[in-house]
Amino acid sequence: MLSQDLKNVMNFQKQRKQREIEARKKIFQTVKNKINNYARLGHTYCTMDVPPFLFGYSTYDKEQIINYIVDKIKEEGFLCELKPNGRIYISWDIKDIETVQKSKK
Repeated sequence: MLSQDLKNVMNFQKQRKQREIEARKKIFQTVKNKINNYARLGHTYCTMDVPPFLFGYSTYDKEQIINYIVDKIKEEGFLCELKPNGRIYISWDIKDIETVQKSKK
């Protein structure tokens, strides 16, 4: 049987993990909104810097968030590249999307 102290510590870990997941989802939604806004303005690409922190959310590993976003954007079919200093380049230009589709085959 687990002691109460151990249960408390494990509960803190679970809560922290849940807050990190919420921050990751919030940042990913921000990226999707930025893509849609740029597309409405006629642009075919944008760049994104993951903020080092979000107000109201616990601290998180910025590198993990960046990797998560890059993976998710690629899954959706966009061209996505990681640039220096953690900047993410996202393109939905037809030529780039065709290149992505060819590389998946």
